[in-house]
Amino acid sequence: MNLTATKPRLKRFERSISPPGFQLTDRDLNLLAQVARHRFVSSADLVALDGGSARTCCVACAYCSITAMSIACGRADGGNPSPFVYGLGKTGARALREHGHEIDSSVDWTEKNKRAGSIFIEHTLAVADFMIGLELACRSRGDISLIREDEIIAAAPEKTRTAREPLRWLVDKVVMGKRETFSVVPDGLFGLAYPDGTASYFVLEVDRGTIPITRTDVQGSSAWRKNIAYKARHILRRMASRAAREAIWN
Repeated sequence: MNLTATKPRLKRFERSISPPGFQLTDRDLNLLAQVARHRFVSSADLVALDGGSARTCCVACAYCSITAMSIACGRADGGNPSPFVYGLGKTGARALREHGHEIDSSVDWTEKNKRAGSIFIEHTLAVADFMIGLELACRSRGDISLIREDEIIAAAPEKTRTAREPLRWLVDKVVMGKRETFSVVPDGLFGLAYPDGTASYFVLEVDRGTIPITRTDVQGSSAWRKNIAYKARHILRRMASRAAREAIWN
């Protein structure tokens, strides 16, 4: 008779109440910082960033919250379990703060993750997937460097650095004889630094078809309003650049 006790296997969305002790490494902290940067990240993207296996990410992920989105995802094509979705937990936030990262100590990140809706999580994952893909592409090239949003904002004027929404654009435009104020908050901001010392800067807008093209109320959020704001801002930037060039030439 086999008297060896069989250790029960944990369910996929349950953590052990007595996990083994471990110590965070720089590798773990880098993964935690990625989760904090993107708000929500899939386990597949974390593995891609780490360059190792899913097992190597387990320690860092223990400091994160598994969101309800993981359960909602069910199973991916082919019957395999879909990737987990991770958000920074309060334990992970504390670990990052202890290692010099600026993480808001007034926020209970675990509770905040629980309150996030599925549409918000899916959109955040789409933004994160694009930015992580861009980071990996820059790594593979070696001659182009990614300039992150926080680096760009840190070098911006004080008004932008201290703003509640530093990426929000406001544009005044006359529409159908009436002056309207259009505003838009891009989903992301990044730059690409080239070997010759120049750089290009981009704003990111991820459209998942969750807002209407137009609305009868022009003040409501719509793709049309966003396009108006982006186009008007682009024209203003071109005018400002041309004025600056003329001032130099004159």
